[in-house]
Amino acid sequence: MALLKSSLILTVVVIATVTALGQERTSVTLSGTVEDPSGAVIPDAHVEAKLLCTCSQCPNDPTCSCCPAQEASTTTNSNGTFELSVIPGRYEVIVSGKHIQTTKSETRVSPGASNRMTIKVSKVPSPRVE
Repeated sequence: MALLKSSLILTVVVIATVTALGQERTSVTLSGTVEDPSGAVIPDAHVEAKLLCTCSQCPNDPTCSCCPAQEASTTTNSNGTFELSVIPGRYEVIVSGKHIQTTKSETRVSPGASNRMTIKVSKVPSPRVE
C-alpha cells in the first residue's frame, strides 16, 4: 500500500512538472513598430529579441542551463512593423539598421497579453560628401 501511494505521488509530481514546462514553452507573439522621433516608420530595420535570464545562478556560472536560450530576429516591413514568435519571458529587444542608431529596450512577453511595443530610434545623419 505504501509503495502504491508513493508511486501515485511520484506520478502526480511528474505530470505537474511536465505540464508546467509545457506551458512555459508556449509560443507567443511579440510585435511592434519601429519609428523615428517624429513618428515616421522605419522600414528594413533589423529587430532582435533575446530572452533575459532571471536565474540567480547564471550571472556567476556560464555553464548554467536553467534558462532556455531564446533569440528571434526579423526585419521590419514597409510599414515599419515586425512580428516575432517567442516563449513567455523578459526580453531585450535590439533594433539596428542603416541610418539609425542601435537602440535597446526591455519588455515582458506574456501569454494572453497584447505584447505589442513601439520602439523609437534616432536617425544617424548621412555622411557629408564634399
